[in-house]
Amino acid sequence: MPSYEPVDSWVVIDRPGEHGQESIAAFTVAELGEMLPPKIKHQGCDWLLMLAAPFNGVWIVYYQVDEGTDKIRDGNKWIMAEKEADAHATMLIYLLENKIISLS
Repeated sequence: MPSYEPVDSWVVIDRPGEHGQESIAAFTVAELGEMLPPKIKHQGCDWLLMLAAPFNGVWIVYYQVDEGTDKIRDGNKWIMAEKEADAHATMLIYLLENKIISLS
């Protein structure tokens, strides 16, 4: 049986349970970004995905009304997080819970 020494970093394992550890599935920041649609139809408008790279150490993800429409809507949902993956995941959860998008 191979020996294992824990370290203060992530451990990549070949299969669940190897070395006696539980495995947890997690999406990468790229996968989360791909799950967010670049454009959504909501409240009768087209909304475009916007991502602001760290502004004062915070990532911002939001949808903005497409300038090609003649309507402006208030109430944009802005998600702010210290990590890009957290901002993407929180926006994805918001869109799903509010039935603005579906993953099917």
